[in-house]
Amino acid sequence: MDFDRPPVRASDKDRERVVELLRQHTSEGRLTIEEYEQRVETAYATKTVAELRPLLADLPVPLDEVLPAAAVVKPARAPEHSDGWVRYAMIAAAVFLMLGALVAASRGVFAVWPLLLIGIFVFGGGSGGRRRHH
Repeated sequence: MDFDRPPVRASDKDRERVVELLRQHTSEGRLTIEEYEQRVETAYATKTVAELRPLLADLPVPLDEVLPAAAVVKPARAPEHSDGWVRYAMIAAAVFLMLGALVAASRGVFAVWPLLLIGIFVFGGGSGGRRRHH
């Protein structure tokens, strides 16, 4: 069993197609009446295509043309969030912080370098600390 692919549910049309093929192969002498009846009973009781395939496996039938293949599961992707506004808000805050630090430094109020470092860190943080893998 392929664990990457979930079982595909069999439709009534799939079951009828298998029963018709079993009927044809019985009329051609490949199956006995008992084998035919047992396989038809099994076909109508199946829930998945994987359960139908063994009923035709020993007969000259192109299984991939008769029955649908297993579903391919695509990995789920997390939704992309548009956080562009957060980046712009951070840039604006950094600009105001640096301008405020420069004004305060020109008046000799306090040391400007800690505020400048914080502003450069926030302003220069480009991707917001996230790494995007493709």
